[in-house]
Amino acid sequence: MKLERCGFCGQYFKGDHLLTIKELKKISQKELDKAPAGYCPNAQGEYEEQNPEPQRYVTRDMAIDAEDPSLEGQPYP
Repeated sequence: MKLERCGFCGQYFKGDHLLTIKELKKISQKELDKAPAGYCPNAQGEYEEQNPEPQRYVTRDMAIDAEDPSLEGQPYP
């Protein structure tokens, strides 16, 4: 497996395995510097923390479909 560095958190990893400090000390600085950017196993969670979903609201069409016009503009998860 090739060595990569996460574009979100900066941690080094190989496949689904985040490297420990002991493992990193065994790798030369030159090799660490050449590691391409990638997405570590935690990248999706990190992305969601940095970019929370915006609040969603019931549209007019949704309210009409639900046969309750009073729902228009109400937030929903």
